[in-house]
Parts: sequence; C-alpha cells; structure tokens
Amino acid sequence: MKEQYFAYKISSDKSLEILQAYLVSLPFEALQEEEDHVIAYVKSTEDLIYSIDADLDDLKEVVSIEYSRSIVPDINWNAEWESNFEPVIVDDICCIKADFHDVDPEVKYTITINPKMAFGTGHHETTFMMIQAMDKLDLTDKSVFDFGCGTGILAILAEQMGAKSIYGIDHEEIAIENAIENRLVNSSKLCEFQVASSVSIPEKKYDIILANINRKVLLEHAEILSLVLNNQGSLLLSGILKADKDLVISRYEANRFAVMQILERGDWLCIKLSL
Repeated sequence: MKEQYFAYKISSDKSLEILQAYLVSLPFEALQEEEDHVIAYVKSTEDLIYSIDADLDDLKEVVSIEYSRSIVPDINWNAEWESNFEPVIVDDICCIKADFHDVDPEVKYTITINPKMAFGTGHHETTFMMIQAMDKLDLTDKSVFDFGCGTGILAILAEQMGAKSIYGIDHEEIAIENAIENRLVNSSKLCEFQVASSVSIPEKKYDIILANINRKVLLEHAEILSLVLNNQGSLLLSGILKADKDLVISRYEANRFAVMQILERGDWLCIKLSL
C-alpha cells in the first residue's frame, strides 16, 4: 500500500506548548503550531495510521484533546516545508539557517541545515535555551554525548565550540538521516550519529551530555546518565515543562546530580546539572 502524508489537527484546553509536549512522544514527523491548535504530520499507509488514532485516543485519558485527520495533497511537501522555514538567531551566539537564506548576523557560530519534516529545526524554546546554556560551558577538547540528537544541530554546534568528539543518538531514523546530511553541509568531521532508542551502560564516559528530549525519557534515564557522565562533567536537560520542574530535579538529585543553573523560556525549562 502506498505511503502518503496525513495531517492531524489537534486542539486542547491546554496551552500549545503543553500539547506539543505530549505529542512529541508519538511517531509524528513534524508539528506545526497554528493559532489555537497543532497540525501533526506523519507519512504512513492507511492501515498503519489507525495505530496513531489509538495512541491519540489513549492520550485523551491523560489530557483533554480533540483531533481530526486528513490526507495531505500529493505535493512536494518538503519544498513547502522549506519555503516556510525562517532563520533562528539565538542572542549573539548562533544562527541556524537554510542554505537559501541570505543572512549574515553578528553571531559566533552559524549552522546551515536542510530543513525537513523532522524535529530539530531549532525553533523551539528548548533548543534556544540549550544553545544559551552551551555557550556558558567550555567545550574545548571535551567529549560530548547528544542524547536525543534530532537533526544534529546541538552536536554540530558542540563541534564548532571546540569539542574533540561528539556522539549523538535518536530513535527516529528520519532524524538521523537528516543529521548526517546536516553534518555534511556544515563540513563537520567529528560528529557521529546513530539510531538508538536508549542508553546502555557505557564503555566510555563523556564530559558533557546534551539531553533535549521530553519528561518521560529524561525520568527513565536519570540513573544511566549518572553512569555516562564523567565526575565534574555537565549535563544539560531540556524538554521540561515548568510544571514538571520539581519531579525532574528530585529524580536527578536522587541519582547524585546537583542543580547548577535553571533557564526559563515560555513554559519550558533548561536545567544544568553536575556530578
């Protein structure tokens, strides 16, 4: 059966940021905010799409949502996606742009990406704060683990900031494919990307861990991340709603982490921790 894009229009009595925090764990390829709802896209067959309907029906037991589904017209959707992609500028630190953007901001670092229908274009508040927090670290000659690397933006930035080795994993194959493309576009030599859904007990440890994912995954991996990080290393967590601050901090403090800094942007947090 032929695959095609489906669009889900999803609304809730919660804020769009909170709604997206729930949707990010589902197998959508992209989320798009509208005025009072979110459009979620997925490429699949009609047979498989009903499993997503079931996931959304289960989600109704957790948060109030309404949704409808439609087939996206047979167009070059990536071209449409790219045409609406705007550059992201984080303070004077970093500009994330597509190769067709004619921008030259006064920033320390510039990352050029091929925007695709995958998470990781840099527009979300959590990515913004991760970049701010990374700018406060000394990455020179450091080893970096990007847990949930998405399309590789933070990993590529870590290399530009002077890291000596960067290893990134993500459970979405489409994200890793895009990360590898973005690595080539930026002439990155040190970033290694791999499809993986979890972290195993490591043969090596890292000086810095970047984890911009979601609450569920962060809570599940607190213990293993304490084994992956070198002593006196830095762990940056994001994808955390303000309402979940105490829950996340208590879990990580129970696994020997100490909170060093907390950034806030919109409804979201970025937490810097150390062992």
